[in-house]
Amino acid sequence: MSNPNVRILSVEGLENRRLLAGDVHAELVDGNLRVAGDAQGNEFAIHRGPDPGQVVVAGRAGTTINGGPSVTFSDVTGRVLVRAGAGDDSILVRDLTAPDGLRIESGPGDDRVALQEVSARRLSVDSGLGDDVVRLNKVRAGEAVLLTGVGNDRVEIHASRFRERLSLGTGAGDDHVVMAEVTSDTMSLMTGDGEDRVNVRGSRIADASFVHLGDGHDRLVVQDSVWHGPARWLGGGGRDSLTLGADNVFHRRLFASFERLGTQEPDVPDAMATDIASALV
Repeated sequence: MSNPNVRILSVEGLENRRLLAGDVHAELVDGNLRVAGDAQGNEFAIHRGPDPGQVVVAGRAGTTINGGPSVTFSDVTGRVLVRAGAGDDSILVRDLTAPDGLRIESGPGDDRVALQEVSARRLSVDSGLGDDVVRLNKVRAGEAVLLTGVGNDRVEIHASRFRERLSLGTGAGDDHVVMAEVTSDTMSLMTGDGEDRVNVRGSRIADASFVHLGDGHDRLVVQDSVWHGPARWLGGGGRDSLTLGADNVFHRRLFASFERLGTQEPDVPDAMATDIASALV
């Protein structure tokens, strides 16, 4: 299942091309870490601290945390809840274990959310309205729900494993979804209306998968992946295309509402080899 052309990369930081500032409030309540942004564009990172059970919330690009550069919390034993508020926010969560779940709500605005080497029983990301970018690299979760709302969004999931289910909804807009080396029990993907592109490579779904691309001229490209359960994929309204590499394995499948269906090796750019690190720095 591994593809030699796919590079596994680390995330070092977030884009620093927008004017970001503001103050973020962080507090620990009954073992649960709560992080709340203000109406300005905030940039901050959340990562594991030097001692067990510690979590650090650190401001970036002028954003402060409780009025200072960073805050370290001890005995974080529950959920991590992030609400960034309005503004064009950039949120990086890296090298973190959230025993009772991680929820991120970045609010309206053109937001950037990146998760690198994160483990959580439940994972939820809702980037709200705007042209958002959500990237997951080396994430482990029992179940994950990713919602990007209305806007021209990009979602990248790389080298990640979900024990129960992966649910992804990008809403209306011209969206681009990239999945590389993703493993899950079940998967659902709904891109909503718009001119959407979905690229899947080197992935493995143990049970059922459902795909609905909505209205618009959409494109779905799948390579080197195994689909053990029933695969029900619907193109929706518009002139949609489905291109399958010869190296896919299906056990049961139903493809409908695709005007173009190809089985040759697709000649498309290697989106799965995108340098995730440079895109987030």
